[in-house]
Amino acid sequence: MGKELIWQCYTDDEYESVKLMENRFNSLNRPYALYLEGELGAGKTFLCQQIAKLNGIESLTSSSFLNFTIHSCKSKIIHVDYYYNRTPDDFFFSNIYEEIDDNTIILSEWCPEYFKLNISQFIVKIVLVNESRRKISLYSV
Repeated sequence: MGKELIWQCYTDDEYESVKLMENRFNSLNRPYALYLEGELGAGKTFLCQQIAKLNGIESLTSSSFLNFTIHSCKSKIIHVDYYYNRTPDDFFFSNIYEEIDDNTIILSEWCPEYFKLNISQFIVKIVLVNESRRKISLYSV
């Protein structure tokens, strides 16, 4: 699967990152999947939390040790963390695939591959420029 750059921008603090999430991710049509890429501490979980908040979910936390969590409110948010997962394809199709409906947003951190799905898929790449500045890019898959 190829990827195409849709947009990229820089944020200098959490407030700008929150506004970016409100302006860019509120308009995406569900269902969709976001693959978040970036080094440890880049802000992947923070961006997932902001997308969850936009959908009425206040309690999204890191899924590293649970592998995935499902939250429901305005949307069904499936938050998946593949950091400790060595079989992402088997895990996804055994645990998550059947959960996808027309109102689903999949937020995947540390996923080493992109799955063939019949929903829109995007990559959010976060690059730490310095302690507070981030370069955030959105690609279609």
